[in-house]
Amino acid sequence: MPIPTQPVPSRIPVSEITSILGKDGIPSIDNPNFISVAEAQSWLDDSEPGIAFSQGGTHRFYPYQILVWHEIVNDRVDGQRVLITYCPLCLTGFVFDPLVKGERVEFGTSGKLWKSNLIMYDRKTESLWSQILGESIAGEMTGEKLTLLPSDQVEFGKWHSTHPDGQVLSRDTGATRFYG
Repeated sequence: MPIPTQPVPSRIPVSEITSILGKDGIPSIDNPNFISVAEAQSWLDDSEPGIAFSQGGTHRFYPYQILVWHEIVNDRVDGQRVLITYCPLCLTGFVFDPLVKGERVEFGTSGKLWKSNLIMYDRKTESLWSQILGESIAGEMTGEKLTLLPSDQVEFGKWHSTHPDGQVLSRDTGATRFYG
């Protein structure tokens, strides 16, 4: 969604939105792969930070060294879509239930920022969403909010000591990036 030049539904002044890259200029991870803790220990130090998310019997760790290059992971945990987000400028990491008006939708990076924070877009309506607010700030879905799911920002060593059989987001993302 381009920055609107005429009045559209918006939660914030559209003049505060800054364009940095094109839409999906930072590629989201839409088909994430996971590896075991033992495999991840070959490249992930215990002090490496990331987002930890558990649902049902599934425990996952999303390393920041991968998220800094992608910012969004459209994942499925126990058959339910979840949205993992990270803004490297603000150091904010959140997990959301991407349920929007009764439908779980996929998100991408808009290439825009609001107050130096990631602006996402939903791939159904292309409405813009503030990561820090978990709310649509411009477009058709303006005012809709995502439900925040419990997650932690934690070091890998602390996480895997609690979840030795957990799953770690793989560097096999489909993109060529220097992770680490």
